[in-house]
Amino acid sequence: MKICYLSQSFYPYVGGVSDYLRDLARELTKDGIEVHEVTFKTKDTPSFEEFEGIKIHRFLKDRSTELLEGYGRFKENMLKATHKQKVRSDVLARRESYGFKRYMRINERARKKLLSLHRRENFDIIHIQDFQFLPMGHLLEGNIDVPVAFTWHVPFVPEIPGDWKEFFVNYMEDYQRCILSTDEYLETAVNAGLQKEKCVRIYPFVDLRRYRPEGRGSNFKKKHGLEDNRIILCVSRLDPRKGQKTLINAIPKVVKQLPDTKVVFVGNGSITKEMIGGRSKVLGSLKRLASERGVKDKVIFTGYVPEEELKGAFEAADAVVQPSLMEAFGLTITQAMSFRKPVIGTNVGGIKVQIKDKETGFLFEPGDHKALSNHLISLLKNPDMASEMGRKGKKRIKGIADVSVGKKAHLKLYENLTAR
Repeated sequence: MKICYLSQSFYPYVGGVSDYLRDLARELTKDGIEVHEVTFKTKDTPSFEEFEGIKIHRFLKDRSTELLEGYGRFKENMLKATHKQKVRSDVLARRESYGFKRYMRINERARKKLLSLHRRENFDIIHIQDFQFLPMGHLLEGNIDVPVAFTWHVPFVPEIPGDWKEFFVNYMEDYQRCILSTDEYLETAVNAGLQKEKCVRIYPFVDLRRYRPEGRGSNFKKKHGLEDNRIILCVSRLDPRKGQKTLINAIPKVVKQLPDTKVVFVGNGSITKEMIGGRSKVLGSLKRLASERGVKDKVIFTGYVPEEELKGAFEAADAVVQPSLMEAFGLTITQAMSFRKPVIGTNVGGIKVQIKDKETGFLFEPGDHKALSNHLISLLKNPDMASEMGRKGKKRIKGIADVSVGKKAHLKLYENLTAR
């Protein structure tokens, strides 16, 4: 079997979707399946390479800032609509004024790349990943003779405005199957008009074997001068939706009672911003907030770190926080639980699927920094409780969010589609 994935980001870019796809693709290749990945090219990546048995094809070499900014503008409105953020009521009615033409132009270039590869490789399945390439099912219709599946990696909640639900579902209907990451999202999509028989729920996952203690924690502490500190870790893209401000606002109360505590933020901006160039404005605003709250010396921003250092960060942490205002699933939580770390996350999306409140960690409402402070103090002052939460968390995710579970679900899907 030959499978081709299309996603905005992939190795070496670190992120939820790229890590998820890397783990899935690597496991499929072990079963003798040939996996191809089509993704964006950055200035630092080659047009083609083979990594861990995965054939990576990168496109969009001839890009302009105007093209990417337009694409990013429409994509940002899609994110706002799915993340319970205010979005202007005229975006869809006047979509050409909000970057839709450039968004579609990049999708058209992706279509040409896929068709060119398919003519050469003769894929058995093409699997589109996430909202950035939502129109691909429509663009490929009539031009391809193999099943095309789609995975929706962002939230699909009842609060999405009605016109946006219709916009999303109209494109999702062009796929043979649509994968959503929670039962809530699947039910909402069906209620919005998506055919139930097209829908499949598969929890996102990681390879839990990659996230286990291997003695890297001490190196991470030494590198960042944290040998004598309690460590709160937050691993997320620098984006206001990820809620890093909530964690910074929670720090003053924590360090007042536990002065040796420091917070480490790992992550950078999106791949789109990286391709355009320039420094993330979010980082500057977070640093200013830390200064205003009097905790500048308690906060460390590492930016991007390679995978081995990221593992060291998880191993060194006393607690891991995912303070997102909205989150599709939250693989940072999954990774932390694999390290048997106590986790604290917002009561949204897939986070609440993973965390059993007061059993495998704590849940709090988005933006409630006071509740977050109290949970952090409770965990840091009670290491036995924290250890027990970590143990139960590892047991929980092993059954729902390990790559072995995800691979089995995907193989079943692919076998059904190719049989049809």
